[in-house]
Amino acid sequence: MIKLTETTIKSLEPKGSRYEIPDSEIKGFVVRVNPSGKVVYLLKVDFQGESYRLTLVETDFKEARAQAINLLEGAEAGNDPRSILRAYNSPATVEEITNRFFEECLPKLRPSTQNVYSWVIRSIIIKQLGKMRVGAVDADVCKTLHGSLSDTPRQANMALAILSRLLDLAESWGHRVGANPAKIVKRNDQKIRDRVLTRDELSRLIETLNSMLASGSANYNGLMGIKMLILTGQRKDLIRTLKWSQVDLATGFLRFPQGARKPDRLLPLSKSAILLLESLPSRHSKWVFPATRKAGPIATFDDTWKVVRDLADLKDVHLNDLRMTYAGRLLDEGIALTLVGDLLGTISPQTLKRYAHLEKLKTAAIDIA
Repeated sequence: MIKLTETTIKSLEPKGSRYEIPDSEIKGFVVRVNPSGKVVYLLKVDFQGESYRLTLVETDFKEARAQAINLLEGAEAGNDPRSILRAYNSPATVEEITNRFFEECLPKLRPSTQNVYSWVIRSIIIKQLGKMRVGAVDADVCKTLHGSLSDTPRQANMALAILSRLLDLAESWGHRVGANPAKIVKRNDQKIRDRVLTRDELSRLIETLNSMLASGSANYNGLMGIKMLILTGQRKDLIRTLKWSQVDLATGFLRFPQGARKPDRLLPLSKSAILLLESLPSRHSKWVFPATRKAGPIATFDDTWKVVRDLADLKDVHLNDLRMTYAGRLLDEGIALTLVGDLLGTISPQTLKRYAHLEKLKTAAIDIA
C-alpha cells in the first residue's frame, strides 16, 4: 500500500494481467492498471450495511481523488454514494447550466442586476469554462478564472461570486455534488473609494456642465444624464437606461423595477430633477436619454464624463463618486441612514456609515439648482 499521487500513477507500468494498488491515505481508494495500460480509479465504500465498489473518472487523478473524498464524506453523512456519483457523472456543461439560469432565474432579478449577470456570464464564464463539464469544476479551475482577471480585481470577485451561484444551482439541479469550490477561493481586496466632492468642486462641476450645454460642445444626452446623476444619486446604468414609462412627472416619482417577485422601487424627485426631465426633447423616444445614431439608450456616460471632469479640473473624480457625494450630502443634512439607503437603492448601511464623518457641507438644500 502506497500513497497515490500523480507521479505514482505515471510510473505504473502495465503487466500481463490487470492489477490494483490501494491508496494509503484514502480508505477504499484504488487504482487499477489494465494490460492495455488504461488506468481506472475505484472506490470501495460502505453504506447502510452494504459494500459498494464504484468506478470513478478514468483519466484525471485529481478529480478521481476529489470524488472519492466527497463520496466517503457523503456516505458518512447518510447520502447514498451511488446517487452522488450519478451527479458527478452528469454530462451537463457549464454553458448548459448558464442557459437554464438565463431561462429560469435571470428574469427574477432586477433589470440592472440582469445586465451585470448576463455580461459576466457571457463574456467571462462561458468564454473560459463553457464547454467544461460542470462536475469537473474544482478549486483550481475557479482560481484560474479568478486569476485571469487580476487586472480588474472587482470584476474578478464578481465573476467568482456569479460562478459560485451557478455551481450551487448545478448542485440543486442534480449535476454536481460536494463543497462549492468557488467559495474557498480568496477574493481580492478591494479598495473602497471615499472620494466625495466638496461644495466648491460640485459648483464647479455644475458650472462646467451648464457651459458645455450652452456651447453644444459635447453629447447633449450625456451631459444631461450626468446632471441627473448629480440630482438623484442613482447608479449610472439605472439613469442611462431610464425609460419614459418609468417617469411620472405628475406625482414626481421614478419607478425602478426590482424583479418579477418584488414591487417597484419608487424614487421621489427633487424640483430640479423634475425641471430637468421636463426640459428634455426626447419625449418622443422610449428612452429618456436615447442614443443619437441608433435605437436604444445612450451607450455610456463615461466618454462625456472624461471631457467634463478634465474641463472642471476634477481628474481624480470617477462618475460613480457622484453617487457617494449625493449620499454624503444627505447624511450631512441629517437625513436618517435608513432613509438614505432607501433613496439610493442598493447601497449598504455599512458603506454609508463611512461617510457620516464627512466635512459638514454648508448648502441648506439637497435640491441643487
